[in-house]
Amino acid sequence: MEKRVSFCKKNLNRDYRKIAYSDSKYFVFTFSNGTSAKKAWVGKDERPVSYLAKIKEQVHAYAAITYYGQT
Repeated sequence: MEKRVSFCKKNLNRDYRKIAYSDSKYFVFTFSNGTSAKKAWVGKDERPVSYLAKIKEQVHAYAAITYYGQT
């Protein structure tokens, strides 16, 4: 916590019009091929069904924010 307070005090008068904060993340969509859904609700007399994901779908999300707004 002390590092955060120190950073804030040092940057209190910084011109944030020249700074952009950005982040990105991959969202991967697969089904119970052993890497995802390891638990499922199954009826008393039913057997669990296992699906093999032949194609892995993914989405790459990217965003940034500046003094003037988001991108």
